[in-house]
Amino acid sequence: MPAMSGSLGSLSPPNAVTNTVSQSWAKGTVAPVIVLLESVSPDPRNTPVSTLDVVFSQPVDPATFDATDVTLVRNGGANLSGALTVTALSGTTFRIGGPNT
Repeated sequence: MPAMSGSLGSLSPPNAVTNTVSQSWAKGTVAPVIVLLESVSPDPRNTPVSTLDVVFSQPVDPATFDATDVTLVRNGGANLSGALTVTALSGTTFRIGGPNT
């Protein structure tokens, strides 16, 4: 979680008071990010890829991640993800199937 803090410093003479106040906080709503996307091997290849595994930094509710959340393109072209499936393997790992169509 990112933390933020701030402080107040001291006053110079003639006031001659030294004081420091500090406040720290963290925001606990950091969204999950992809930390691992399975490599395609061999690369390049001349056969379709049947599945790719993706791992997120923190758990994702399987009810909120499906094929409509995936964009798959080849060489910057059109979205190829029309026939994809998404299967939860664990709270952080999902298998994307069907990119070979």
